[in-house]
Order: sequence, then C-alpha cells, then structure tokens
Amino acid sequence: MKKHLLTFLATVLSMVTTQQGRAQQSMVAVHDESGRMVWVNDEDPKPKPLSQPTIKPSYRNLIYWSQAEHRWKPVPRPSPAMMKGHQVTCDDIACPI
Repeated sequence: MKKHLLTFLATVLSMVTTQQGRAQQSMVAVHDESGRMVWVNDEDPKPKPLSQPTIKPSYRNLIYWSQAEHRWKPVPRPSPAMMKGHQVTCDDIACPI
C-alpha cells in the first residue's frame, strides 16, 4: 500500500513540476490527411482543402441470410401501421423515435 501511495505521489509531483514547462511549449493539434489528430510544434496550420460532405451510411438496404433459401434477402421496410404502433408504444413510455 505504501509503495503504491509513494508511486502515486511521485507521479503527481512530477506532473505538477513539469506543468510550467508545458505552458511555455507551443504545440498545436492539427489533423493530417487521414483525419487523425497530430501534435506539432507551433507553426501556421495549413489551410484545409474543401472537403466533400461525409456520406452517412444508408440503413434502408438491410439484408439478412435466409437459411431456408440459402441467399441474401432484403429486410422488408416497416409499414406505416407498424410505425404508428411503435409510436404509440413510445408515447406510453415517453421515448422519442
């Protein structure tokens, strides 16, 4: 227990003493070509090229494997009556769709 406490205190002490050195450093977070955040020394960030809008996945074309027919089949879309039933159920328990 004392060993862990001593290790913790030493870590906190080293973090506090080096905090002033970090404040003087000038590091900037930029995003590279793949979208990852990269920390670099203070420099003028490169202007971002105009990016195309991100495409959201479409869940309208869901499919499943039919074991009886041994093929992929589309999932049928819910009917308006089914959606109305779900809405009524959600209204009863106060959850938005």
